[in-house]
Amino acid sequence: MKKRIAFISFLLFLLLVCLSVCAEAPRGAGPNRFTVVVLPDTQAYSWLFPDILDEQIRWIVDNTDSLNIKMVIHLGDLVEKLGETRQWENASKSLSMLDGKVPYLVLPGNHDVCKTYEDPKRPVICKEFDFTNYDKYFGYSRFKDYPWYKGSYPPKTNHNSYAFIEVDGLRLGFLSLMHQPSPDVLDWAKRVVSANRDRLFVLATHDYVSAWSISKGTHSNTIGMGIWDKLVKDSSNIFLATNGHFVPVPYRPEDAHCTRTRGDGSVVHEIVSNYQSEPPDPATFNPGKPSADPKNLPGQSGKLRYYVFSPSEKKIRAYTCSPHLRKYYDDAYDEQYQTRKQKGLSQFELTYDFGQATRPQTQVHPAEEALAKSRIPWQFSLRSSVFVRVRPSLALMELAKELVSQGPPPETGASW
Repeated sequence: MKKRIAFISFLLFLLLVCLSVCAEAPRGAGPNRFTVVVLPDTQAYSWLFPDILDEQIRWIVDNTDSLNIKMVIHLGDLVEKLGETRQWENASKSLSMLDGKVPYLVLPGNHDVCKTYEDPKRPVICKEFDFTNYDKYFGYSRFKDYPWYKGSYPPKTNHNSYAFIEVDGLRLGFLSLMHQPSPDVLDWAKRVVSANRDRLFVLATHDYVSAWSISKGTHSNTIGMGIWDKLVKDSSNIFLATNGHFVPVPYRPEDAHCTRTRGDGSVVHEIVSNYQSEPPDPATFNPGKPSADPKNLPGQSGKLRYYVFSPSEKKIRAYTCSPHLRKYYDDAYDEQYQTRKQKGLSQFELTYDFGQATRPQTQVHPAEEALAKSRIPWQFSLRSSVFVRVRPSLALMELAKELVSQGPPPETGASW
């Protein structure tokens, strides 16, 4: 009898393990696909619920192989209060699980670096910046030695940065811009994108589009319009732009997306996602008594967004899940709990023809252009990634003088 009870208990244990594993099984996995994970506005976790951020990062690491995760992007607002060291330590500790395992970029949101605002009642436009803690915990030294990390602006900061990866011959760039990027930041970003026309770029920033602005066919505010006008509008190789920041109404997610067509016919998919104030169970949450159930307080949903890219199918599939609650969100949830109560906000599909995308060659350095006129075979490339034709001895010496006198192409960005 005891053996039978033990055997049944063992079977029940296996069943529970199976159910647990099945609950965690990621959607979208498959051959010839890769994944980019997006973490929007995790300040509530760093502030009040650090274990939830740990669970998110652990889920990413655990599913790196099954989902073929190639990049993780944080959309800003790592912390709620920029001067509180404990929050920065929590964020840094959680994200450190990615170090050496998965490439990742972070960017400063308004909560991370805005010390004062133009309008204190509307925390959007920063008046005074303070990068002290951001630089300490997520500065240039944290990323500079990774081969995928290609540069930053201002130099040797991590306020704005970019990374390169290659997946099955597809050359990708990831550009992360701080909240409220200044004209010189946008000029730098434009040069990075223009100098690498052989790459398709994903743009990440904090404030760009909102659900409201998408419904009106425009961008969020002067910040979003500036990014569009000075960078995205004329950069045909930016094919996806994503941001967080916005919260539509209390205790609801901000999920929306659109596709814009530029004057040259190229398209860019623009997406906003933010879950910072959402309770774990909106069905039982009572806004009138937010403290009634400590486990159902706003900011504990633990949701994240990831995109599965399938270039051969010309598809990008978006999924929203909570490693904390071990659940996915789809149309049934959207129709009941999204502000606009419509399908296709938590889980949706985008189309993009990666093979037909216009990707002309990188801008040619003047020294290379001069040598290209001679019929000399290709031999090597310099550190600046400028491919050159050389003839032994004399031509090499002349080219070296030319490169030294002119300096590196400004578009290469990073550290010289």
